[in-house]
Amino acid sequence: MRHEKASALSPIAIDGPRRPSRFWNWKLLAAEAAVAICGFAMLNATTARNPKFAGVLGVLIGTVCLVLLIREMRGLVVSAELIGLPTNRPAAIPVLSFGRRKIRLAELRRMTVAPPWCGFQLIRISGDFGSDVLVFQSSRQRRRFTSLIQRLRPDVELFRSRSIPG
Repeated sequence: MRHEKASALSPIAIDGPRRPSRFWNWKLLAAEAAVAICGFAMLNATTARNPKFAGVLGVLIGTVCLVLLIREMRGLVVSAELIGLPTNRPAAIPVLSFGRRKIRLAELRRMTVAPPWCGFQLIRISGDFGSDVLVFQSSRQRRRFTSLIQRLRPDVELFRSRSIPG
């Protein structure tokens, strides 16, 4: 069976992708895994000498990073009707997320591309659902996301900002 490129008039280009597109942030996943490993290594290194505070701190750091890593593993998912995304990102450290939510694509009104933050690409999305910040590992991944959204919803406005969204 041959695969053909979607033309401008094909059902794929009009209706959107047949299966959801995923966007994983591998830089963020690797950083969270490294911090979790360091936390558990700190526990392992300190148990021989029996300092309780450092051991408890190591377990706490490792566990929190593992929880964040598991939440981030699901990535950003875009289908023809929904966007599943990590949410509740602190303004000071937008790479951390403490929750997850789904928004209807029909509720999306505006995307604002912000300047890079510590090597990560940021987009602030807003609409009937409120607003949220999306974090991408590269400008190529960010452009792939914006072109997918513009293909699915041509009426969504796209802006560029000079400051980091807060």
